[in-house]
Amino acid sequence: RRIVKGHHTRKTAAFVRACAAYCYITIPSITSVFTRLELYLLSGQVALLNQCLGQADACFKAALSLIPELPKTVECDGKPRSSESYLVSYLCHFLSTLLVVP
Repeated sequence: RRIVKGHHTRKTAAFVRACAAYCYITIPSITSVFTRLELYLLSGQVALLNQCLGQADACFKAALSLIPELPKTVECDGKPRSSESYLVSYLCHFLSTLLVVP
């Protein structure tokens, strides 16, 4: 984006779409649900920044479909803790990203 100064040519736009598609396809191979959620959000944000609305939409839909898989508790220092605070923080970031989506 910096190299093309925000104005993609046909070739650079195709390259960015291919990179976004690669991210979308490879993220499911990660075992951690938390990591997958973060990567889908980040990939969607980068796709939006580069005007790849279809790829961003796919990443955001995939992130939403992962939320039911989020465990209710996680183990930290040998003690079970609720993942509710993580979910609230994640959803705030997610929704703030959606504010800019046309």
